[in-house]
Amino acid sequence: MVEAGKALATSLGGLNGQLTEAAEVAEAQFQAIAGEGGEVEQMAKEIALLNGSIRSATTSGSEPNDLLDRRDLLLDELSEMGQVSVTENNDGTIEVGFGDAATPLVEGTEVNWPQEVVEPKGKLGALLELTRAGGTIESFRTELNAFAESLANSVNAIHTEAGGPAFFSFTAGEGAATLAVAVDAEEVQTAKDGSVGGNDIATAIGALRGGAADRSYASFVTRVGTEMVRSAQRRTNAQALLNTVEERRESVSGVSLDEENDQPDQLPARLRSLGPRDVGARRSAQRLDQPHRKGGPLMTMRVTQGMTSRSILRDLDNSRSRLGTIQREISSTKRISKPSDDPFGTGRTLQLSSELEGFKQYKSNVDDGTGWVTATEASLSHITETLQRARELLVQGGNDSNGQVAREGIAAEIEALTEAVKQEANGTFDGRFIFSGTETETRPYELGASDAYSGNEGSIKRVIGTGVELPINVNIKGLLGEGNAAGDNKLLDVMRDIATDLRGGTEENAETCAAPTSPD
Repeated sequence: MVEAGKALATSLGGLNGQLTEAAEVAEAQFQAIAGEGGEVEQMAKEIALLNGSIRSATTSGSEPNDLLDRRDLLLDELSEMGQVSVTENNDGTIEVGFGDAATPLVEGTEVNWPQEVVEPKGKLGALLELTRAGGTIESFRTELNAFAESLANSVNAIHTEAGGPAFFSFTAGEGAATLAVAVDAEEVQTAKDGSVGGNDIATAIGALRGGAADRSYASFVTRVGTEMVRSAQRRTNAQALLNTVEERRESVSGVSLDEENDQPDQLPARLRSLGPRDVGARRSAQRLDQPHRKGGPLMTMRVTQGMTSRSILRDLDNSRSRLGTIQREISSTKRISKPSDDPFGTGRTLQLSSELEGFKQYKSNVDDGTGWVTATEASLSHITETLQRARELLVQGGNDSNGQVAREGIAAEIEALTEAVKQEANGTFDGRFIFSGTETETRPYELGASDAYSGNEGSIKRVIGTGVELPINVNIKGLLGEGNAAGDNKLLDVMRDIATDLRGGTEENAETCAAPTSPD
């Protein structure tokens, strides 16, 4: 029990450490991106420099296409870090807003950073959600601590009922990180009366399985898996949106002007309800100086080679991912390897695992109880055989034809049978005395003249189902008693009296042997 408690404490401490490390890594990443001198500030400074260069080029009448492309690329990269808004100025410069910052990140050639952002969106928003007070990781740790402390308090409340020390120790609010076993093997309490063989405390602790603490942990694991699935879905959705934007941009910017100038204005094939007038009257992408021409483009989007390639690569990547999942399931023979594979299934699996462990414990209890009862039955059967022999000797001893020497011999055999009965009462199962009550390490009777009983009359029970427990021991003291010293008219007392009467040699003793008092 001590080792199991230590293993639990180690596991919870390790899980808490992983959450703490994840928070530290997320905080370090946030600072590397949003802190002074971080990626956001560096990109902002480069955009500001490009603003100056573009303004100069525009003023001189040149086309700064390369500078514009570089600035667009930086804006794309910046938009991955957080929500970006862009305002174009007449001089070719832009004003860049970032997240919910109070001041624009870039104003012409000026950079305003660092600034406080509460909801920057993008990668910074995700990192901030992980590390902020009350965020994802802190809420995980709070749930984990609540589970650890709830379990420790439940076990301690049961363990201290017998006056023993608390089984677990922990610091309030940091249960997962500080949980530790506070007792050694000698201090573990298994019974409220302190007896070695009692198990009511152990049974009560075992009954915690499947209770509030177990449900709390299952809920925690399910939530972790659900959050991971949601994160993966958000990432997939964001990537899909980004791909759509990229394809839309490519469909416009990827059109070759020379290619279109070389092609006549023809009627597109397989388009019904359109005539030359409709086609000739449409707006031309190469005649932006003719806004009076009505109509619209017959195709709003062009499928480029890059779009086709990306689509094929996405399909291949999805197939590879599915294949990897199937291979993992086949090699591990498990459909669920981590909570995010199936959060609901993970919670259900934990519940079923807990129930299965309970059934295994019930089976173990049944096996132990069966062995105990079998050993008890064997000992009682031997005692019955011994008493049958004693009865035969008693009838023989009551016969007037026997002389005193014969009766002395019968008395000696009766005493030997008495010791045999006591020996059977000292029977054991799995190294434990089966007739000592809950004092299973104490021999019930010592061989010899003393018939004092050294055990107790406590009941040993085994839980064989939810709310179902059965006693497995027999109160041997109620059958054998404690001999002549107690005068309790139990079996040992009667057998001692028979031996004494046989040795008495008087007519009264012989009559007593012929009609002995029956034990209770």
